Amino acid sequence: MMKGESGLSLTNEVNREAIIFRQNMRQLFNDYTAENDWFFKPWNAETVTEMNGDKVNFEDASVESLMTIQQNWKLTPGDKWHGFDEIDNDWCMLDPIKVSLLTPGLDDNGNFLETGVPAALVTAYLSHFGIVPTRTTDFQVMFLFSMGITKGKRDTLINTLLSFKRHYDANADIETLLPELVASAPEVYRGLGLKDLGERMYKYLVRHNPSQVLNHAYSSLPVMEVKPRTAYQFVVSDDVELVASDKLVGRVAANSVIPYPPGIPMLMGGENFGDDTSPQIQYLKALEAWDAEFPGFEHETEGAEIEDGKYHVLCIKKEAL
Repeated sequence: MMKGESGLSLTNEVNREAIIFRQNMRQLFNDYTAENDWFFKPWNAETVTEMNGDKVNFEDASVESLMTIQQNWKLTPGDKWHGFDEIDNDWCMLDPIKVSLLTPGLDDNGNFLETGVPAALVTAYLSHFGIVPTRTTDFQVMFLFSMGITKGKRDTLINTLLSFKRHYDANADIETLLPELVASAPEVYRGLGLKDLGERMYKYLVRHNPSQVLNHAYSSLPVMEVKPRTAYQFVVSDDVELVASDKLVGRVAANSVIPYPPGIPMLMGGENFGDDTSPQIQYLKALEAWDAEFPGFEHETEGAEIEDGKYHVLCIKKEAL
């Protein structure tokens, strides 16, 4: 299917649809911003290069130039839009078909704004209508444009995002919009409006900043007690046990712990969780606190299981080491 002209046509089509979607979203963002209103902002360069070498706004560029000129997708050192101050030149570029939309909440320097719209709430709303984002962080929702995407599907996504904004601004009753969520935890959500819940979530994110806790977990290198393949042998021999987050101090993981996003191991099998200041343990506890506050909005963490509200990780038995 991907050989020859058919493969090229399919690839070009999906790139074209993703690029047009990005441009449409940027134009809508501009229109709302001009009226001191909020909207979703596509995460990509704000100015790009045209086929003739001219610099233009992303939303005004020809689709051809965005499909052809690789430089338009590179993360260039010094550009504010991507936030990576120390990135090397020609080191990284965006995939046009992996479209990330930013929700209000952070400025260009990563500081919290006065108000914000948590991305988890956007994802819950979209999922209710059968639209499942690829990844969701505190203030970013990613969509993967794949083969078979059509103008109709693109427009449906845009219209659903516009619908979310209307319902959010109107503080529409959450039980009408997300009945399954309210049914799962009526004592938490019944009587709330969509904006009520969004503001409650935003205040929580500002107060606890779980993303910063996750950043600390990734910037800390745990001590490796045994190699990952050796840790797996302990799993095979059943010399492992589930250990709750408040008992993980000094324990050695039997498998990797992988938060999604970003989908990168926070801790590998064979690594030690460390002492009671361990950022990896603190992150698991931060997830527990969020889950207790907002049931139905749990994070996906491969290698961890939830029992009675606590995160548990498979660890190598002490006596087996």
